[in-house]
Amino acid sequence: MKTQEENITEETITFDMLKPVSLRVASETLKEKFPHFYFSETQLRCMCIKRLVPHIEMPTCGMRRKVRYMVRIRELVNHFKKHYKPA
Repeated sequence: MKTQEENITEETITFDMLKPVSLRVASETLKEKFPHFYFSETQLRCMCIKRLVPHIEMPTCGMRRKVRYMVRIRELVNHFKKHYKPA
């Protein structure tokens, strides 16, 4: 019997998942398409700050946040497949 990790193939990770998206969109997409790799927006931001996941930093002129983090969903799923094994 195949595990959920083995069911993720190149067909489920489409080409449009290569464009950078915000952490909110990434969180929603992971929840819908890859529920076993789901992390909230805050958890993804903490992972980006600690440099645990591949991301893109975009400087902003904001008062609260000085950097906006963007991620590619395809890179996230491949990273999670390598580093976060199911228990």
